[in-house]
Amino acid sequence: MGLLYTMPISKEETDFVTIGDKGLDITVKSYGLPAIFWAYKLGIVGVMMMLFLAIKSPLETLFSNGEIIDIILVVSVYAVFIVCFLTLFSMFFYYKKIHRKNQMLTVSHHLFGIKIKQNSFQLNSENPFSVDHYLTSPNMARIGKNHQMSGFENKGYFELFAYDQSGTTLVIDRSNRKSDLHSLCQLLSGLLSDA
Repeated sequence: MGLLYTMPISKEETDFVTIGDKGLDITVKSYGLPAIFWAYKLGIVGVMMMLFLAIKSPLETLFSNGEIIDIILVVSVYAVFIVCFLTLFSMFFYYKKIHRKNQMLTVSHHLFGIKIKQNSFQLNSENPFSVDHYLTSPNMARIGKNHQMSGFENKGYFELFAYDQSGTTLVIDRSNRKSDLHSLCQLLSGLLSDA
């Protein structure tokens, strides 16, 4: 989700970063979706409403027939519309929170302000974080060495991992920019300067 919901990378972003207890208690909260996504949502909802209005009359006719298969079909179609709308709506009220207190790291996912998932574990004291690069498909533009295709090169993405005492890993965030993940890593480690 880090490619869509970005995390703050600076102490100055005080609406999304809370630092207390002499830098040993750090909470970082992800940003919401950019405002342009509200326009996308309105467009999608408009198309869904036109589709619904186009099939409303045939669905009512099917439902009034009273046969069980027709009723199941109508209920299924209504359920698809409701689930699609709720999924679109919930994307605007999702955020991820990363909390580090001493060596305890907690990554929680929230929807409408309600915690829906949480992972917690003790960080490895020697090397708690790493940033790794992933390229999921061959970089054909780079392999062909065509300079005109350089804008189409697949650069992949980066993931920030946390390690616990037993060597278990947890993906904290992902991004297209390695520097952002390094800054987040430094923020969680308490290494960012106040400047």
